[in-house]
Amino acid sequence: MCSDDTGHTEITGNRFWDRVIGGTIASFGMSLGWWIDQHDVHYLITNHPEHDPDIQLLPFFTFSTRFFDSLYSTFHACVMHFDTPTRFLIQYQHLFFYPVMVFARFSLFGKRYVYLLTKAKADGFRTFELIGVVFFWCWYTLMLKHIGTGFDGVNGHSVIELWGTRVVFVLLNLIAVCLIHIQIVLSHSAQDSVDMGVYECFIHRQLRTTMDVSCPEYLDFIHGGLQMQIAHHLFPRLSRPNHRRATVRIKQWVEQNRRYATENKSGGDLLEFKEKNFTQGNEQMVGMLEDIAGQCRAMLAVAKG
Repeated sequence: MCSDDTGHTEITGNRFWDRVIGGTIASFGMSLGWWIDQHDVHYLITNHPEHDPDIQLLPFFTFSTRFFDSLYSTFHACVMHFDTPTRFLIQYQHLFFYPVMVFARFSLFGKRYVYLLTKAKADGFRTFELIGVVFFWCWYTLMLKHIGTGFDGVNGHSVIELWGTRVVFVLLNLIAVCLIHIQIVLSHSAQDSVDMGVYECFIHRQLRTTMDVSCPEYLDFIHGGLQMQIAHHLFPRLSRPNHRRATVRIKQWVEQNRRYATENKSGGDLLEFKEKNFTQGNEQMVGMLEDIAGQCRAMLAVAKG
């Protein structure tokens, strides 16, 4: 979440100092540079199968049947092959959605480290983030080493018990973070991914491809304020404490737009403010994954004759 605030220059309004803050807090173990590189594209062309890296998750998931055609990713500059292993996994993607989300943080680590070592611009920020990565893993390893030991360094437990405790700690750490991963996926991946062409305006695209995860205000802390993705996408530099007020204004604007279009019979698709609670969003996501898995199985059945 710190990556989101600093990456959008929401804290100080100065790109350099926000990058320093983000690098100090978020990049120790991760990479703010990677986040900015990928996230900027995600905002410009949200949910476009060929361009948006946030929905290019083969071989584990596909959120559009267009990926069946082995699309070319303009972001990764490679073909996303819908090969035999991928076809097998996609048939059951709805079954292992949550298990994969639990371990999604490992994937994020890998992507960010590859970015730092191969793609990041060789400047002071890259060096700073690499130092942060080394510092993080030294600290994390040292912390795990002391789990299960007393203040005097004597553990009194067997090696199996110690490592069992450490493994449970790491898993709980991953599971806690996976809630944010799932929430972000709900806001986009289960939404429309059809390309409406260059004449669709930015506001219309964001409303069509983004959904809010509704919750009471007292749960904002758990969701990190990122459940209001529509306001966040329309106003990327708006700080999260202001998202609720912005959401009210956006809903009013959408309703006025719908009323005007209906009264004047202007035609075209009516704008919609998409909003579901966390449970409903998960039901929609799993249902969409299962539907695409079924289409994949049907396609393979037809291919076999």
